[in-house]
Amino acid sequence: MAEWGSRREDQTVKHVGLIGHPVAHSVSARFQQAAFDAFGIDARYEAWDTLPEGLGQRIEGLRGEDFLGANVTVPHKEAAATAVDVLDPVAEAVGAINTIVNDGGVLTG
Repeated sequence: MAEWGSRREDQTVKHVGLIGHPVAHSVSARFQQAAFDAFGIDARYEAWDTLPEGLGQRIEGLRGEDFLGANVTVPHKEAAATAVDVLDPVAEAVGAINTIVNDGGVLTG
């Protein structure tokens, strides 16, 4: 699991991550973090290797105020669609998601 809130100048650093298994090979964390840094966004992008049996807990953890959301990759795109509160109409039609947004504890895929 990610750190649950590190502090920088009295502000909680927000977390965003890639949920999948495996994710060690992914370059997402590097280029997403570079974008955050370039735009001065105080957030940390992390790769969260998540086994299928840990997916529910990982997604539930995204409700915390320290989390902006996550990207979802294989093998979790379909299962993650059943674990969020709200589905975009296109995601609902497809039955899978690749993004989760935390809006005040409400998770949208």
